[in-house]
Amino acid sequence: MKMRGQELANYIKRDREGFRAEATEALRRFTPEDREIAASLQTKKTVADDILKAWDQQISPIYTDLEAQREAGDIKTYLARTLGFRHDEAERMADVLIDERKHSLLEEVLNNLYADIDDDEPYQRAYAAKLLSRPEIEVDEYMSRYIDFVEATAAADKFKIALCDPHASWLDRQRMALTIYKDRSRTSKQEDERLDVIESELNTINNDHNSIIGKILDHGWEFTTIMSLDDKYQRQIDKLTAAQKKDPTKRLKIFETVTASFRTQQSEKAAKKDQSIHKLREANNDVYDLLLEVFDLSVTAKNKLTRDIERQTKLSQERTLILLIQRNREHFLNSVS
Repeated sequence: MKMRGQELANYIKRDREGFRAEATEALRRFTPEDREIAASLQTKKTVADDILKAWDQQISPIYTDLEAQREAGDIKTYLARTLGFRHDEAERMADVLIDERKHSLLEEVLNNLYADIDDDEPYQRAYAAKLLSRPEIEVDEYMSRYIDFVEATAAADKFKIALCDPHASWLDRQRMALTIYKDRSRTSKQEDERLDVIESELNTINNDHNSIIGKILDHGWEFTTIMSLDDKYQRQIDKLTAAQKKDPTKRLKIFETVTASFRTQQSEKAAKKDQSIHKLREANNDVYDLLLEVFDLSVTAKNKLTRDIERQTKLSQERTLILLIQRNREHFLNSVS
């Protein structure tokens, strides 16, 4: 489970079943033996997280440096040159020094993590020493399985997603399977109900006789493009004198200049659909008239259009997301059936 924060939240929202499958796999990989090890490390003050964090930040980096020193042979060369050891003796002594440093480092870290209590060494310290004395690759693999397990269960709890633990008893697995079935049914029902509400609201917005949003949608125009053109037009109008603003000829000229490129694009699209000159002229006039209708709206009407556009866009995005979620769930269930 490599995702964090908002990225993980978005993933779970988009593909709940995909997350459930990945989380279940994380539970499967973290075996009962792994879980027993994690539990054996815990005291009132120390938990498995502390041990593995110490391994990752304090022990492993120094172990890596020490092994690099062993490989490079610098210590061996120093012992041979300074103390006069033969080559084989220097190599053996270098290995002893490196191994002893690794052992003393582990002892130092464990002493800090498991401070003596009334002069009695906690038995958990022995389990931690046994774990961290394994080959480094094994400790790293255990840490990876542990992190995936912890993050999967934490995310499942946070977002209320039922997980069927592959290592649970048969009865517990059956109970959880029923819970998951009910969760899927409830979620699907809620999504369908929400889609009905969204469709109803979209129909109300798009078919409002007092709004031209439906006409804009029918033409397939981007709302942001149209409102950007209108804003550019208004800024040009604002530069005119009071007398010039009353002159429809000047306003029309500005309108045609501002919208020229957009109208050309729409004309080219129309020409690809129908090569009739008559139909093309009708399409051009339709584009011209609708743009004028938008630009001539009052400030109040434009504010309402903007609100309708924002609401329409938000609802459309929500509908798209729900449909994506449903497709992902259907694809997942078909793939495992």
